[in-house]
Amino acid sequence: MAGPYACLFHRHDNVPCGASKNYNTHEELYVKNTDCVKSTFKHLRSLHALDQIDISESALILSRAGLFVSSEFVNNLSICQSHRDQYGIYWKRGNTNQCKHPLRTGQQKADRGINFNRAVEIYLLWGKIVLVGDESNWDQFLTPAPFAFALIGELILISSDTVFSLEKKPPRDGFTYLRYPNSFRASLIQVTYAGLSDFNEAHTSMDQIYLHSGNVDGNVKNAVRFLLQSTPNEVDSFLPMSLTKIQYIADE
Repeated sequence: MAGPYACLFHRHDNVPCGASKNYNTHEELYVKNTDCVKSTFKHLRSLHALDQIDISESALILSRAGLFVSSEFVNNLSICQSHRDQYGIYWKRGNTNQCKHPLRTGQQKADRGINFNRAVEIYLLWGKIVLVGDESNWDQFLTPAPFAFALIGELILISSDTVFSLEKKPPRDGFTYLRYPNSFRASLIQVTYAGLSDFNEAHTSMDQIYLHSGNVDGNVKNAVRFLLQSTPNEVDSFLPMSLTKIQYIADE
């Protein structure tokens, strides 16, 4: 059995290491992180945070500790039952019901959970750790913000220190679009300028989509209220109005 100080989270929070009622008494109190292999499907589905890829229990636990890139050292660490509950499939969301996305925190109510890919994206772009399953709002993803240019700018600064060529390991058919494959920095600038017009167009389009989508919630709520609380005659009179508005927003 691993010692108590081998627990990955023994200094991570105020929850003491220990046993959990969710595990049989004959199970080890401490297990390696890589041995955490319980299915996360039902847990993430209950949080409305399912991803396009299957997320292992160990990856879920590490992500909630802000460790999105595992290493041999981390994988060999152990975790106690108590912290496995705290960060794994028995984790429970708070009752604030406020969107945790950096662009929306405190401004909008949540209607789903943040999935694994979105948590990684938030960490890379904003440096903020948002737990998988935390509250989010679906229309936050339609934000007109070309953060890619900030990342490209950092790459250009890094590439200015060291000049290197892309021709050392070229594609089998050669470079089709790059004009200056002998210089990574020149190629990066070429790609940046080529994408500028596309990003500008996308920025304008996404801004319009975001403005229109802000009206969807209210119309959907009205439609549901008509269905649940109105008489058949009122439904016939008012429901088409809400549905027509939603259709108009979708067409726009």
